[in-house]
Amino acid sequence: VWSSVVSLIIQVKDVGIYARVARGFRKVIEAEATWQDHVVRLAPRCLSAFAPHLQRWLPAWKETRKLVLPRSAQLLKEIARRAPRMNVEIAWRFDQHLKGNGVQVLKGGSTVRRVAEEELVVLGDAVLPSGPGRLPYLEVHLDECGDVDLSPVSDWNGIGDSLNDFGFGVTACDPEDIHELGAVADEVPLSWVVDFTQSMVCLSVNNREAFVGRRLTSSDLKQGTRLGLLVKSDELEVYVNGILRESLPLLPEERVPIGTGLFPVLDLYGRTVQISRTDAEAPCA
Repeated sequence: VWSSVVSLIIQVKDVGIYARVARGFRKVIEAEATWQDHVVRLAPRCLSAFAPHLQRWLPAWKETRKLVLPRSAQLLKEIARRAPRMNVEIAWRFDQHLKGNGVQVLKGGSTVRRVAEEELVVLGDAVLPSGPGRLPYLEVHLDECGDVDLSPVSDWNGIGDSLNDFGFGVTACDPEDIHELGAVADEVPLSWVVDFTQSMVCLSVNNREAFVGRRLTSSDLKQGTRLGLLVKSDELEVYVNGILRESLPLLPEERVPIGTGLFPVLDLYGRTVQISRTDAEAPCA
């Protein structure tokens, strides 16, 4: 009975809390029935704590729908050996080796924070999940934004650039093959990037302006906002808090190759101070 109840609310991050509820409750949270048909997500900051206890938890997760965890060659090798039939999905995270000196990686790769005014590009360390019936979807949470003054004065003293703001998108180039990130996300090779400005959003393909959208601007980037990008072969869709706000079409020669692995690419210019990745999947338009 307790397995059925706990199954409705259980998450990996709360395991320690449930284990202290009562003597013997540990058996409930380690029961196969508690996790059956769940999507088990192992957050980046939980990785180091859970890795040594993986052998104990794999039997409990045997009947899960899938196990989602950060990229870790050692951990993946161990899971493949102990549970070869388990459905495993790699969740991207910010990598401290795939960023400019102006950003700092926090919380095990879940978050990045701007610490300077230059070298603000950061990449994800794994491709966005995709497959039959599932398009690549990138979503981040704007944890902190600086103040802004939209008046066109030269002595503006707010945080960041008063004209250009946050940029995010994808690249088909493996980050390990990128030797120089460039000054902005647009300069990353084989990239499709959406940049926010005061009056529009601009889609750049391989550092060339491809399309301008007028339904979104940098004023829509408020602290606490969830910003998503759905990648289709012939267009990119921008979502704000799960709602479709802009569609940016691509010409035939600009289209995203179907089946190509796409890595997240972002820059923290403008008012954007700190962002975090989310585990959200593509919303229904």
